[in-house]
Amino acid sequence: SSYRALGLEVGADWDEIVLAHRRIAKRCHPDRLIHADDATRAEGEEQMRAANAAYEALQKQHRRQRPAAPLFGN
Repeated sequence: SSYRALGLEVGADWDEIVLAHRRIAKRCHPDRLIHADDATRAEGEEQMRAANAAYEALQKQHRRQRPAAPLFGN
């Protein structure tokens, strides 16, 4: 599940999702692993891909749940 890829429990709120994604991005970003061996770099890239996919899926879900903003002030 998307939550599991980010290391969260199902039903985590949006702030927890954002923080988990940032935490993984800081740890696994390819620029941070530039001096790591090939296996570590490949594992980090895979974790980063999974985290990005999970974040995008949860972001779409979050946007669908938000009420639409009015087009004109009222």
